[in-house]
Amino acid sequence: MRHLSPKALRFRRGDRRIHADAHAPKWFPYGRAKLRAEEVVRAESPPEMEWVIVRLGYLYGPRNRTIKTHVEPAMRDRTMSILGKGDNAMAFTYVTDVVRAIALAGRVPAAARQILIAAGREHVTQRQYFDAMADIIGIPRIRKRTPYWLAYLAGWVGEYVIRGGPRRGTIRRASIALTGLPQHVKCEHTQKLLGWAPEVSFEEGMRNAAQWFREEYGMPSNQSRAAR
Repeated sequence: MRHLSPKALRFRRGDRRIHADAHAPKWFPYGRAKLRAEEVVRAESPPEMEWVIVRLGYLYGPRNRTIKTHVEPAMRDRTMSILGKGDNAMAFTYVTDVVRAIALAGRVPAAARQILIAAGREHVTQRQYFDAMADIIGIPRIRKRTPYWLAYLAGWVGEYVIRGGPRRGTIRRASIALTGLPQHVKCEHTQKLLGWAPEVSFEEGMRNAAQWFREEYGMPSNQSRAAR
């Protein structure tokens, strides 16, 4: 059995970075749910069943319709801003690279009963990602910036003062942290064990995503610039 933990990124106390092998605080219900699911897999699987857990970074590439339904509206109405300086690294992984890792995890005997991490090894920043997204959609790049501490405070206010908890807040601290903090992901063990490594560069992956976006939504190619 293969269990996937999309965006399985968590926190270590006293470390202003996000890791793929750390705990999930109470204000991060998404991460806590992923950890709980992993615990169920390990605890409830019968002895004769082999399992492997694959923790994933941020998936990107063609067929990501959230670009149209969520990202584009926020970028067009100028409600989105860069958190902090925008130079924090984010653990992006192209979709076909992830598919290869998952397939190998189910075929390599040594992967049984292990927790693996499949993430990209290229240094891609928050600003690079949103610049590429703006180019795909064909709109000006984000120039507005919000200090990280202010965005985090707004998330706390949204959760507890306005809506009553991290599950109900419109702006959540988890979303702020996942976007605005550096993501420190080590997947050397996974690469060695599976004989796997990411093959698609961020530039190529975003170029493929742009082509799919144009074809899917009928956007002329001169309205969408390839990621740089």
